[in-house]
Amino acid sequence: MAKGQVEGQAAAQVVGTGGWVAGGVVTGVLTGLIGTAIIWAVAGSSDASVPADRKLLIAEQPSVYQQSYEAGYGQKLKSRRKSAALTGGLLGTAAFVLLYLSASSGTTY
Repeated sequence: MAKGQVEGQAAAQVVGTGGWVAGGVVTGVLTGLIGTAIIWAVAGSSDASVPADRKLLIAEQPSVYQQSYEAGYGQKLKSRRKSAALTGGLLGTAAFVLLYLSASSGTTY
């Protein structure tokens, strides 16, 4: 059981999360911390099921292994997506704050 979970987590580790970072940045810039919280929640509730090609690779393993693999894969992928969305959202919020402060400072250079 533990072996399946560890291997599922390792497989999820190589899945890209750049789209979640970009989505977080855009949401953070446009809506600030509220948007960051929303994109984080969306990332946490997104589908993180094992792709069909991965399921074929583990099809010959016992069902307990397959279940723990899928659980480990889903948990790790959701965690990575949430982290990426939060990072992007906070970067976007920081950019929003900097833009707001520079626009409202009234100082011209």
